[in-house]
Amino acid sequence: MNRNAIGRSPRIQLILSLLLLLLISACSSDVDDSSDNIDYMDDSLFDNNQNELTIDKLDIWWDQSSGIPLSSFLAPQLEKQFKDTVFKYTEFHTPFIFASPDKSDLFVKLRSAPSPDLIIFNSRFLPLLLEIGYLDPIINNRITDLNIQESALAQISSTAPDHELYALPYGQNVTGLFYNKHIFDEMNTPYPTNGMTWEDVIALAQRITNPEKWSSLNTADFDLVASQLPIHLYDPATQKFDFESDEWKRMENFVKQLNELQSKGKSLETSANSSMSAFATGRMAMVAGSLYDDTLLKQGFYDQEDSRVSNGVEWDVVSYPVFNDDKLLAPAAQSLYIGIPRSGKNKENAYKVMKHLLSEEVQADNMRNGLASLRADSVSYVDEFGQASSLLSGKSTASFFKGMQEGTYDPSLDDYFIMGHWLESVVNSETFLADQTLERAKEHLRNDISDYIKKRTKLIDQMKIMTTELQAIE
Repeated sequence: MNRNAIGRSPRIQLILSLLLLLLISACSSDVDDSSDNIDYMDDSLFDNNQNELTIDKLDIWWDQSSGIPLSSFLAPQLEKQFKDTVFKYTEFHTPFIFASPDKSDLFVKLRSAPSPDLIIFNSRFLPLLLEIGYLDPIINNRITDLNIQESALAQISSTAPDHELYALPYGQNVTGLFYNKHIFDEMNTPYPTNGMTWEDVIALAQRITNPEKWSSLNTADFDLVASQLPIHLYDPATQKFDFESDEWKRMENFVKQLNELQSKGKSLETSANSSMSAFATGRMAMVAGSLYDDTLLKQGFYDQEDSRVSNGVEWDVVSYPVFNDDKLLAPAAQSLYIGIPRSGKNKENAYKVMKHLLSEEVQADNMRNGLASLRADSVSYVDEFGQASSLLSGKSTASFFKGMQEGTYDPSLDDYFIMGHWLESVVNSETFLADQTLERAKEHLRNDISDYIKKRTKLIDQMKIMTTELQAIE
């Protein structure tokens, strides 16, 4: 039998099937062909005309709380590739416990706003989005040529009860110990090095203490530290808190050690939630944190570039400190995931956009500009990380990639910033009040987490009712 004949028959059948589907769609004015189920799309639709979409506008939601600017890591990449399409970017933020929700609050948007075509979100929100049935599964044959790290895919699929992929990794924030070179030079003290423990760093901070000029050490995000231990404060099964665990006791000790350092050199610039600001003005010798941070709550390292330049701060970075135990865990990953909402109206085009964003071209460009990639070949670009960025060019950016095992966040709290707020109050209290302030902090944590869990549960119940009503209409 002719081998070409073997290959033509299924292809002809596939073409005829597609034509039949198109004819059926054309005959029905009530059906939007752009929202066809992605299970039945022809793979060739994603391979041809990669720089063309079949719609004039595509809606994308972006997680503003990540601190990663879409103006650098999304808009240019899309507008260069898809010149004939207008992209509508809508930013949302993590629900706040300290303020009334606004229209950009994620919970508000999930309840009331039409689904976008794509959503790019902090990975910590994946369990919530799965629980409310918000995302479509990613069909495996759509990712075979995307060359994504197997470990990243396994982590995503393990989150879903059915172990399917409902999102793909777009990029990842990085963490490090940032230090002021001038302060170390002035104190005639060697710079920090990669692989230091928190004990090493605290001992180093004690050597460079100069209360009249600067504070020696702080951490910009206690959630990162908590993920290293790792601390899981709340058990949703029992609805109880655990402030008696060994991990929490270690956190209490750590916070008190920072308090002793801070008590000798507190100033307005080194008050709560301003560690990066103090570093940018030359008033902090070392700060452990992320390259990007939630700008609505506090300015991160990235956001302070102009201030560091104007104040003449010479800095560099080494790997994030680890606790001296048998785990030696780095902070939990801070990843951005990209997914397609189940109710999206332009799934074919959304898939094409997703495929471009995960391409080697875009991911390599992101690496050069300071956003880590989770492609399997991203190791090829580690030496180039940040070198196209005025912020990172010439710095020891390889320190961001030490390949250590990562800790975990409390899975019940999503991307929720409360740990740092109350623990910072302990760090910045008078030393003789530290124990009393710590007890108040624990009470605040109980109350705030309880309030968040109530809001989260209410959202889930509302979304389930909405889904049921929609299914009944359909």
